[in-house]
Amino acid sequence: MQISLGLALFATVSLAWFVSTHPVMANGATNIELFSKVEGPIQIVVFSRDASHLVGQLSLSVHVLENNVPIEAKEIVIQVEGSDGGRYIAHGSISSILPVHYDVSVPVTATGDYNLKPIIKLDHSTIDGSFIVTVSDTKINWEIIASILVGVLLILPAIIIVSKK
Repeated sequence: MQISLGLALFATVSLAWFVSTHPVMANGATNIELFSKVEGPIQIVVFSRDASHLVGQLSLSVHVLENNVPIEAKEIVIQVEGSDGGRYIAHGSISSILPVHYDVSVPVTATGDYNLKPIIKLDHSTIDGSFIVTVSDTKINWEIIASILVGVLLILPAIIIVSKK
């Protein structure tokens, strides 16, 4: 029985697509809304770029809108309080990707609940809020391992068969 390399590659890609269950954007990240607040014409929205919140870094995206139009803020910080009582501040930096938004990396060193308080300073006002993020321990992504294993098990025999010809 002969298996073409193209058929093996198609089967691998198809299976990997079925195994994957997370919504993915073009940059390989997800957008999960964690917090939203409206105060007058101003709205702030905080998105997580991570599909799960694990020990390491939380990659957050803060959007500031005035009448549903993205605007720039004077300063964006997120005050972080861990379940162990530790406190620190993560500063936002404006992203080069449009629409205008701010990227904030929040280091998390332990599992547990973290209280995050975004503070947005505008020209004439300051808006803040608060929300909880639960951080879990780093775990193995079995979906990626399964995709690689299936790829190797399908492509390797196909390459051996084709090379024997």
